[in-house]
Amino acid sequence: MSAELLDSQLDSLDAYWKGRGYEPRFALVGHSLGGLVAVFGMDHPSVKAVVALDSPLMGVGSGKARWLDFLLADLGGCPAPALGQLARMEADPTWPQTLQGSVASFQARGGRIATLGNEQDCYYDPPNCPHLCVWFGFVGCLFFVPEADTQVVPNADVPWLYKLGNGGSYGHDLILYHADAVALVAAFVATP
Repeated sequence: MSAELLDSQLDSLDAYWKGRGYEPRFALVGHSLGGLVAVFGMDHPSVKAVVALDSPLMGVGSGKARWLDFLLADLGGCPAPALGQLARMEADPTWPQTLQGSVASFQARGGRIATLGNEQDCYYDPPNCPHLCVWFGFVGCLFFVPEADTQVVPNADVPWLYKLGNGGSYGHDLILYHADAVALVAAFVATP
């Protein structure tokens, strides 16, 4: 999904509910690239809450950015709109400041944002997951430095990193099953 498609779907839902006499309030929850797309949806006036889980909000870091460039070049372009958005973010050195400004504007109009991550997520700290070292080789494994801080926007209402442990091939999904994270997301979304 892309930010443009999400915005179009939000417009349709907004019109549908307003046509029935309701004032819609949307909460967007996304994991990984879905969390990044959810953050791009903050600009929609009916979005009141956003939750991003293990998402590359502040970029993917220089090591993975090189792999992303290689992947996109090898595929002859972008196979998914969200990857293209991520590539454009990586090319923009002002992105962290832009995102923090967008979060501040969202909060100023009453929106709330939670950014939750797993500091031992395989995508953010590949040496935690030995199978990635096998795929990329020892040198490739060392090439990826821990980048857990890229999952959190410092001025978010909830900017938390969890230490969830090595999840093997499921390390990127651990936050979806972590009881504390699930309870926090449910309470965050349910709060008016």
